[in-house]
Amino acid sequence: MMEEAHRQGLRSTATMMFGHVETLEERIEHLERVRDLQDRTGGFTAFICWTYQAENTALG
Repeated sequence: MMEEAHRQGLRSTATMMFGHVETLEERIEHLERVRDLQDRTGGFTAFICWTYQAENTALG
């Protein structure tokens, strides 16, 4: 979806929430996919990541 949006001239940010149930390998895969898409389209204006915050949620 983002690749097509970038091809149409739209720009976006890439985000990543981590520290919940994913493995280190999955984190790396996510980063590689974002990097690959950026290399193909140049459409991301920022990369935003944050850690999982369970406080005050049903998951906490």
